[in-house]
Amino acid sequence: MTFIYDIVNLEFVVAVSFIVVAYYLRSEPLKVFLFFCHILVIFLLNEVLFSSSYFGDQLRQLDAAKTIRSEWFSTETAFRKHSAKMGFPSLIYAAVPLPFINSVQSLAMINFLIFFYNKFIACINNFFF
Repeated sequence: MTFIYDIVNLEFVVAVSFIVVAYYLRSEPLKVFLFFCHILVIFLLNEVLFSSSYFGDQLRQLDAAKTIRSEWFSTETAFRKHSAKMGFPSLIYAAVPLPFINSVQSLAMINFLIFFYNKFIACINNFFF
């Protein structure tokens, strides 16, 4: 069932990033192609090459982000359950406007969106996050 949610997340990330990439990189088709290949690699190979159980912090961050979103950004339970070390990154993950956070692939897409913002958008506009 989470696969369906991840497909919706993938479509959201591709649609939003396509608009931004098509606007900023309209004369560089190789960069646009590599960008979308990177998104597909995140989606297709995340559970194929390695299991999410190899990195236990991913599952804890996923649980904390889901807890924060389910409680309408009340961080008390997430910080008590997972400590501040997992709570603050999970608060950022919960605040990203991705439709669903149900798997480690969702967190990977959020990480990519944060990287994309810092690398491309902020550098073009000379504004750093």
